[in-house]
Amino acid sequence: MLEVKDLDFRYPGVGAPVLLGACLHLEAGVVVGLLGANGSGKSTLLGAITNTIEGERRGLIEVADGAVGPIGYATQDVALYRHLSVAENLTHAARLATRRWRVADLVERAIDDFMLGPLAGRTARELSGGQQRIVHLACSLVHAPSIRLLDEPTTALDFETRQVLIELVARWRSAGIATLVTAHYPEDVEELCSAITVLAEGKTYPLGSLREYLNRQRRLGYVQRLNPDGAVISTDLRNPLGSLAEIVQACASAGVDPHQPVHAIEIRPPALRDLLRRDPSLRAAVEELK
Repeated sequence: MLEVKDLDFRYPGVGAPVLLGACLHLEAGVVVGLLGANGSGKSTLLGAITNTIEGERRGLIEVADGAVGPIGYATQDVALYRHLSVAENLTHAARLATRRWRVADLVERAIDDFMLGPLAGRTARELSGGQQRIVHLACSLVHAPSIRLLDEPTTALDFETRQVLIELVARWRSAGIATLVTAHYPEDVEELCSAITVLAEGKTYPLGSLREYLNRQRRLGYVQRLNPDGAVISTDLRNPLGSLAEIVQACASAGVDPHQPVHAIEIRPPALRDLLRRDPSLRAAVEELK
């Protein structure tokens, strides 16, 4: 649906480029998580793709012929008219994005899709920060595009609105919509996305399928936590279930007397954050991730 190849971008009057040969591939029904620390260029990449920022841009940005509507871009900063109701904000956004005869249907569809029925008559200033974020997403995507770029959409979400976002993204994936989600917390993309790309120092590091990456990395060993006499020890085990010999060796390596009783053993698969940091090819690229 969207192909970005060898994209360089430099802001006016700034010597160093922000993006250096960045690449991105979005397919229908795939949710790509773009991971990067604050200031790594995530918002710049989205702005360059949508041509909403000024600067020198070089490289290929190609949208598939089958894409429906212009690209939908939800910026990091919430943009709502605080004195207007949710329905009025959606109506205003729809009038800017499409023809007048489609506005009413698109607003009704957005209220339904984003589960905004109970909020439709309330003004934006009456909403919580998480509710405003969801309404902002609805306004940015009211024209129902088949390509959707979300810049750190999990910001300010509470548990309830976070679950709404997770459900929304899952439905988009099932409907064949190509979605890009930026984040600087690995946990955010782990919940929302089916593929990962890391952005660091202007360069992209595509990891492909999240499931395949997790399975590939987890073969290196699970994290084993031992608690002999109250001391917590973490180690990697080649055998996901762990053997008695490995447990004893782990204790010895940590300087614990292997004859001491082990009071508790916990075996858990490592989180995405752990895997990224111990991946030799990505260690330098992710060291600034929160």
